[in-house]
Amino acid sequence: KKCFVMNTRRDFVFVGDLVDVVMTAIDGGGNSGYYHISSGTDYSIKELFDATVAAMGMTLEEPVEERDRGPDDVFSILLDPFKTNTDFDWTVTTPLRDGIQRAIDYYQEFGLSENVQVVMGTPDTESAAVGSGAVRNFEAHLYIGTSSWLTCHVPFKKTDVINSITSLPSGIPGRYLVATEQDTAGACLELLRDNIFYPDDELLSGPAPDDVLDTFCRMAERVPAGSDKLIFTPWLNGERTPVENHLIRGGFFNQSLSHTRAHVIRAVFEGVAYNTRWMHEHVERYVKKRFDAINFIGGGANSSLWAQIHADVLDRRIRRVKQPGLANVRGAALLGSLALGYITVDDIPERVEITDTYDPNPENREIYDELFGEFLNIYKNNKQTYERLNATA
Repeated sequence: KKCFVMNTRRDFVFVGDLVDVVMTAIDGGGNSGYYHISSGTDYSIKELFDATVAAMGMTLEEPVEERDRGPDDVFSILLDPFKTNTDFDWTVTTPLRDGIQRAIDYYQEFGLSENVQVVMGTPDTESAAVGSGAVRNFEAHLYIGTSSWLTCHVPFKKTDVINSITSLPSGIPGRYLVATEQDTAGACLELLRDNIFYPDDELLSGPAPDDVLDTFCRMAERVPAGSDKLIFTPWLNGERTPVENHLIRGGFFNQSLSHTRAHVIRAVFEGVAYNTRWMHEHVERYVKKRFDAINFIGGGANSSLWAQIHADVLDRRIRRVKQPGLANVRGAALLGSLALGYITVDDIPERVEITDTYDPNPENREIYDELFGEFLNIYKNNKQTYERLNATA
């Protein structure tokens, strides 16, 4: 069939080179932190196409059509591999054409049929959105893992620069997905576990229990809503939505001698929910719709307490998806089925089971409205202090 390529450039790394650096990391190489796996060189999509045609021994009747990129695409994606090259003493050694030839040879040797249908994958956010079951326009889902996001599918392309919200192409053809990000959510509980309650230091009383999230939840449930007005801000690594500010930091505010470890834990759960509400209000303004119900996915959704806190703080119904930690995998499977014609988009919601529903508790409305207002005041009143303290961060 006749096809076309886009006039864009991308980085390509042969899988063998990728495995080499990953194995070096597993064996203890490098340091902690983020690393870019990159060849340091970008290639046009046409170069990739031509190399693939050559490796398959094909001759085209006419050159492939090269089309201009769309308005929501970027010309080149290329990461800087300098830190990876230095720390791991590693570099890409397989040229593009050699890597493609080796890949084609592998497929031909092991009998991959020429009739195999290939379904393009999606990034984690796009697959999780489908796996949440909220696939109709303006149906929202909340993800809480290490970070968090609140999103929904929309029929338009729009960008809110001030509040760091945009819409990107979704995994569903012809649709867009609202893009938001809050940097630390579940990571705040990891901070409690690893840096405060169970660090490997002179005060170590034993390793963290395997069910530490359940333990945190049991302790937090003993504390009244609002944590006796102890407020936690979860900006441990700055923030992205609804403010793009890498200088702000987290902390506990209004702490007194009467606050216990259980208060601290519940305040962390609530602080993440206040941050979600901050994002939620701007997302609803962005889409000009009210989210009457929000599907809940990610590891954080395993906590019934956290689901109820979000329902109370957001004043919205929270619907927990079955096996919320597997939303990405479920979404990838559903998108594959959609691409192959086994299901339609309208079939997806009925294939995603909702196991629990959490409605807002009106008794907690007043305290959470009060504390959310103070949460915003903490940001406004301390923003300049954070700028002075972290100017070199």
